[in-house]
Amino acid sequence: MKKIKLIANKVPYLYLIFVFAAFFLLDFILRKVTISYSMLGLYDRIPLFFVLGWCLIFCGLIAWIPGKIKIVFMVLLISVFMILTLVHGTYINIFNKFFSFSDLSLLGEGTQFMDVSYINIRKIIIAAVIGSGLLIGIAIMLLPKDKPKHVKNWMVGTGVLLLGLGSVFFAEKSFPEASDPVAWDASSNITNIYQDFLDTPRCLLMSGLYQYTFKDLWEIINPFEKAERHQVWEELDSYFEEQESVHIDNEKTGIFTGKNLILVQLENIDEWMLTQENMPNLYQLKESGIDFTQHYSVAFATGKTFNTEFIVNTGQIPMIKGQAPSYIYSKNNYPFSLANMFRNAGYTANSFHAASGSIYNRSQAHKAFGYEKYYNFEDMGMDDYTMDSQLIGGFELMTENSPFFDFIITISAHGPFSLDTTAAQAHIDEVKETETISDDTYLAGMAQAKETDEFVGELIKKLEESGNIENTVLAFYTDHYAYSTISSELELELKGTNDPNLLQKTPFFIWSADVKPEKITKVTNTADILPTLANMFYLDLEYKYCAGEDAFDETYQGYAMFSDFSWYDGEIYYDPNAADNVSDYEKSTAEMINNKINVSWDVLESDYFSHLEDTN
Repeated sequence: MKKIKLIANKVPYLYLIFVFAAFFLLDFILRKVTISYSMLGLYDRIPLFFVLGWCLIFCGLIAWIPGKIKIVFMVLLISVFMILTLVHGTYINIFNKFFSFSDLSLLGEGTQFMDVSYINIRKIIIAAVIGSGLLIGIAIMLLPKDKPKHVKNWMVGTGVLLLGLGSVFFAEKSFPEASDPVAWDASSNITNIYQDFLDTPRCLLMSGLYQYTFKDLWEIINPFEKAERHQVWEELDSYFEEQESVHIDNEKTGIFTGKNLILVQLENIDEWMLTQENMPNLYQLKESGIDFTQHYSVAFATGKTFNTEFIVNTGQIPMIKGQAPSYIYSKNNYPFSLANMFRNAGYTANSFHAASGSIYNRSQAHKAFGYEKYYNFEDMGMDDYTMDSQLIGGFELMTENSPFFDFIITISAHGPFSLDTTAAQAHIDEVKETETISDDTYLAGMAQAKETDEFVGELIKKLEESGNIENTVLAFYTDHYAYSTISSELELELKGTNDPNLLQKTPFFIWSADVKPEKITKVTNTADILPTLANMFYLDLEYKYCAGEDAFDETYQGYAMFSDFSWYDGEIYYDPNAADNVSDYEKSTAEMINNKINVSWDVLESDYFSHLEDTN
């Protein structure tokens, strides 16, 4: 200990080397472990100078601070980034994105459904966090007892701080020129990505942990508007004026005109669950209805359930990062939402879900969508909100007026998959009789899905008994694939891919007593559901305002567009990060998809439809 004190007094600023190393270690290991998401190399000058700069800034600030406050500041600062490193390391494995402070708006919802089984973090990240803490401990031990004069501290601190600021400034200036935001290659331009600051994996990995953190905070608290709302409206007016406004009728136009619709969002029901043995009721409806065999529940916003719910109801795509769409867009106007279009056609429109209306702010959000009322488990007389079969208690509420449009969200198959859940316990014996896979998590998932199927069976029975079956259309889609619920090895075996985008392939099908069985092999995505239903029910929709397309439009080739601006059309999987020798078709499709996504974001951010209604 005496030797340490002696060294500390002889080399009074030696401790700053260990402070620097502590912060550098956190960033370096986090980026090294997740570098596969990056567009830049681990040692590329942009992230490297950002990281070096911030490590120097921290050292400069610490050198400035006197006495015991220095120790408190060091410990607090490193603790914050140790926690963030652990959170990022966990988050990326669950959501394929890094944490953003905007995700805190979903904290209440997340904690209610989070389970320890979701937590999966690389040991090397944990080791880096521990190592970082040890380095700060050594730095504290090396703090000189014979303190240098305050003037010297200020001189050293200022010099180091200026060096750090210069490094960050150099990194900022090292970005290439930005592309036109709607150009086909804009999504692969690192400057566009950094300026938009929406794609969290690529943004963190090109800017480093510290620049990402402070820029992320600034994006939330920035008091200045990125663009004046009226300017955005003018740009959108020009864009939509150039779009084709006429929707050409096709073979499915108006086939369900005047019929009731029950639209069901299946929570976490993946393709491998929906088998004849495990979910016979849904399987029968799928096989005897219109089955979209290449459908993708594309994930943009963090809360994947409400992400899909939002897209289906509004026809718009929420931003990848930012406050949850259930909160920030709950005061927007949605004249072309499903609920509003059906109500304009003379229908009643109500929504049903077991969870409280405070979850995802559904009471307010569904009101904004145009629903007359959101019914929760109490309204439907459910004893156990996790049991989908009890949703049938709301049947009279669903069908008391005609024609009706009902939006139902199931819950029993929500993760985690566990044999301890009530839904799993109710059906596990049946599942074990037919399944050959012995994995407990898999079996629990199948059992929980079976509870959802039981509700569907009861729903069909009630529709038959009430005389509504012949005049009611049933449409089913899944909110997201069953992520982080089974092992990655088993998931690969069941789904045939480990690509984060292609994993999003999920069920979507429409049933009516008078339709013939049909398999639609065209690729579709969540945004296509609203215009497709609007076409089939002959609703009054301006199709040009939709982010998706009518799946039966003969001019629509079909594609899934993903949050990283990659896309898949059934043959070509286009990744803007790995696009070489791009064909004219790929170039034009990429540009079109860039337009779709960016325009949808602008529509939501500016509440464009409020402007549109004011001008009409």
